[in-house]
Amino acid sequence: MRTRLILSLMTAGLSACGGLGPTGPSDSPGRVLILGSTDAVITVDPADGSVLFRETGITPPTDWSMLFRDRLDGDRTRLDVLDTVDGVTLASAAVPGELDVRVVSSDGSLVALMPPHSGDSPWVPEPRASTAITVARPFEGTEARRYVLEGNFEPEAFSGDGGTLYLIRYLPPMSPRGYRVVSLDLADGEVSPVGTGVKGL
Repeated sequence: MRTRLILSLMTAGLSACGGLGPTGPSDSPGRVLILGSTDAVITVDPADGSVLFRETGITPPTDWSMLFRDRLDGDRTRLDVLDTVDGVTLASAAVPGELDVRVVSSDGSLVALMPPHSGDSPWVPEPRASTAITVARPFEGTEARRYVLEGNFEPEAFSGDGGTLYLIRYLPPMSPRGYRVVSLDLADGEVSPVGTGVKGL
């Protein structure tokens, strides 16, 4: 069974300094020491040094308020939202297919998932004539919505109001050399350009 974790980019009382360091004075309420690396995230009570939570297989981003774990379970992906401090499950969702978390909204209510990268590096765009993106709402318990878009896209960020998913559109789709930023309206599934011009071509 494949298990992977990603941390949400949320603004909360938890943070890390350079990927390794304390979030604040040990007497600050709700503060923990968070140690991060490419292999694991560990949260420690700064008052007594006890380990509160440990998970492996993640690359920590800049914020530490929630963990989003995707696990292949049969023919579905189980998406779990975990509290960073103690690993308690806050919400869960089951999504058809084998998918990886790509982007999480600022409040953690929306998660964009796609099939795992097939290349050696997630930073190198893959040739793709069409793109399937699944958007889950784990805290609502509603069915995830799948968008199939003509072209080569990669999720970048959700809008603050949760109505839009911003995407990088790679051009040309089967031999990417440039890109432009576009927006996906989550209500009607329409893709619209953001700004003008294509970068890299």
